[in-house]
Amino acid sequence: MQSFTIEITIDEEGNTTGEVKGIQGPSCSDISKLLDELGEVVEDRPTPDYYRQARVGARVQLGGSRRR
Repeated sequence: MQSFTIEITIDEEGNTTGEVKGIQGPSCSDISKLLDELGEVVEDRPTPDYYRQARVGARVQLGGSRRR
């Protein structure tokens, strides 16, 4: 399972800001739904990680030469 962090900041006026860190790609949206349950969402803005493709643990080699 992928490790991630949810960072929540509360300012002096009681406004909260939440950010999911450590997840690339749109799957962070599933995690950020937890933040939506904390109160009214005023703005939902994706970070640059949202637009990056998630890394997978598979490596595939096609073609190439055989070792003898």
